[in-house]
Amino acid sequence: MLSNCENIIKNKFFNESGWDKVNGNRVIAIGNMVNCNGEILYDVTINRDLESIATKYNLKNYKIYPISTKYMKASVLSLDDENYDKLKSHILE
Repeated sequence: MLSNCENIIKNKFFNESGWDKVNGNRVIAIGNMVNCNGEILYDVTINRDLESIATKYNLKNYKIYPISTKYMKASVLSLDDENYDKLKSHILE
């Protein structure tokens, strides 16, 4: 059974272009946007889930880091093309 983060990643793989490419790497950003009350709720387990995904699929050359703006908070998994393709093939099996 896929985790919540894996399901989010999988759904985006079905998009024509997949996850965005920034500075030569694919970036998978998962988090929350500001709500109607001006609050940003953030799930602190996302970093751990992304690390678990990287370990589960034996990914190499990746970075996990937070991003925060006044409109959103997210965790990012940044992958080179080889590891992105590896992750995609495992999740879409």
